[in-house]
Amino acid sequence: MEVPGSLLQAMQTLSSSLAVLVLDECGYLDCSMEPFDSNRISSLAVRDVTAAQQKVMMLAQTYNCPIAFVQYDINEPIGRSRYRYGKHDSYLDTRSITATHTPLRALLPMDTIVFNKHGQNAFNDTSLLQWLRSISPARGAKNIVVMGFHANKCIPVTIGPATISRQGFFSGFAAVDYKFTVLTCQKVLNGPPVTWANKSNLIKFYSHL
Repeated sequence: MEVPGSLLQAMQTLSSSLAVLVLDECGYLDCSMEPFDSNRISSLAVRDVTAAQQKVMMLAQTYNCPIAFVQYDINEPIGRSRYRYGKHDSYLDTRSITATHTPLRALLPMDTIVFNKHGQNAFNDTSLLQWLRSISPARGAKNIVVMGFHANKCIPVTIGPATISRQGFFSGFAAVDYKFTVLTCQKVLNGPPVTWANKSNLIKFYSHL
């Protein structure tokens, strides 16, 4: 639901039970591989989205919050790896806006968990759920900050709740279906204004960064 308040302040309050999910800020801009359309990237200036995402990343590291990076790369097998400068950066597509991707990725701590997916939902056919549940019980990961691309495609499918489209496509179970509380705001999402903020009480869509 839409919440008046600051995402960064909420992160500080919940830091002991918080993980951060960086979604699709990598090479391919669109999981459906539709023709590139720069008008669909963001309702905000790219540099503003990147700056907001950088603040989230820095705050997460200050409080030692676990960070996971999810990328879509059809040329790589579905799986889990560790972030390595150079190796994962090489996935940048020539169509991508490197002003967004490169500065954000540069803030990823070495050995950040990287999940590669072949579809829109980051929980489908990956071990993301197992990773979230395996985080030390002393910390837990009851709350997840989700940021990245695309605001009205991969992001809501990963957040949930699971839905069946008019074409009969089941999106798969997602974060709120697994009882995680999701924290996000428009400032950290690449894409147009969201249409899904009130679909679950477990979605906390903050009014500002």
